[in-house]
Amino acid sequence: MIVMNYLLKAIEAQLKETQKLADNYREQVIALEDKLAHIREEGDIGKELFKVSTVSYSFYLHFALHSGMLKINPFKIPSSLKN
Repeated sequence: MIVMNYLLKAIEAQLKETQKLADNYREQVIALEDKLAHIREEGDIGKELFKVSTVSYSFYLHFALHSGMLKINPFKIPSSLKN
């Protein structure tokens, strides 16, 4: 009977330790998933900003070339690029 009580207490202690480890693991997984979601959001925002700026520069360049605002001379640096 004493041996059974001892074994039962040992198993209960192992169960508590296992549950504690599982809880810690679960918390770590949740924290890492949050970080991953945040990183993905930042990446998506960066991609969108790049797309918007690329499109806007593309429209500006198209407008400037076709309206005569920007004349390209391969031997002369445009005044807009001079410091």
